[in-house]
Amino acid sequence: PPSATESGGAPDAPRESPSHTRGAMKQTKLLQSCFSFFDMHGGLFAIQAFPGENEPSDYSGELQISHDMGLSFRKAQFPETLVEKHYLVLDGTAGNIFIHVLHGSEFTGSVYESSSDEYVFSLILHNVEYSERPLLSSFHRLLSLEGTYFATVSTEQLDIPAGHDDYDSTLETTGLYTVRTFNKGSKWSRIRAPESIPCLEPPCYLNLYGADSKSVRTPVLSENTAIGLVLGNGYVGEYLDDVPDVDEVATYFSRDGGLTFEMFSEYPHAY
Repeated sequence: PPSATESGGAPDAPRESPSHTRGAMKQTKLLQSCFSFFDMHGGLFAIQAFPGENEPSDYSGELQISHDMGLSFRKAQFPETLVEKHYLVLDGTAGNIFIHVLHGSEFTGSVYESSSDEYVFSLILHNVEYSERPLLSSFHRLLSLEGTYFATVSTEQLDIPAGHDDYDSTLETTGLYTVRTFNKGSKWSRIRAPESIPCLEPPCYLNLYGADSKSVRTPVLSENTAIGLVLGNGYVGEYLDDVPDVDEVATYFSRDGGLTFEMFSEYPHAY
C-alpha cells in the first residue's frame, strides 16, 4: 500500500474517531485495515486494504464512503469486477463525485462518476494517466466552468466505453493525448490545433501536459475568478509523447473554456 505520506494515513492502522464521555476520551473504531482516510465535499472516503489470496503483498483495496460523518460506511459500487489498488477522489462540486481508480497497470487508471446516491459509479473514461510520486491524476477540472474537464489518456488499451466515439480507434501506435468534455464526461473530444500552428504531419491536435511521471511540465491551470481562461504547456501533433525536441513545447491559453486555444509563448512556462 502507499506510504503514509502519499495516502494521507498510516498504513494498516485502523482509523479512530475520538468522542468525549464524562470528561474522558473514548476511542470509537470506524473501520479496520484502513490505510487512507480523507474528507471531500461533505463525504468521508476510506480505503481498506486486503491481502491477496496467493501473495499477501499483492493487496487489493476497497473504497468505503460515508455521508453521515462516519456513523456508517457503504462500499462504493462499480460496474465491473476491478483490480482496485488505490483511489483518487477528483471532484464533487458539480453534484457528482469523480473518482480515479488505479488498477495496478503502469501509470493509467479509469475515471468513474457517481450516481445521485453517490455510492454507485459508472465508467466515463478509460486509461487516464497519473503520476506515482506524488500521487496525482491527469484529470483536471476547469475551476471557472461547471462540468468542464481535461484529461491525458493513453491508447495503450483501446477498450472504448460505449457511446464514446470521439476516440480515434483506428490508431495503430500507442501514445498519450488530451481529451476534454463540456458535459461532465458524457462526451469527450480531442482539441483542434490552433489555426496559427502549421500542421506538417497530419493528424494534428493540441495535447496538453498533465500530472504525468515522465515530464516536469506544469499541468493545466485554471482559476475560479478567471472565467473560461485555461493555461497549459503542450505540443501540436498526434501524440503528446511524439515531441521531437524540447523546443517544440510551447505555452497555450484559451479564453472560451477550452473550446479553442492560441499560442501564448513559444516556450514552456512554470506558473
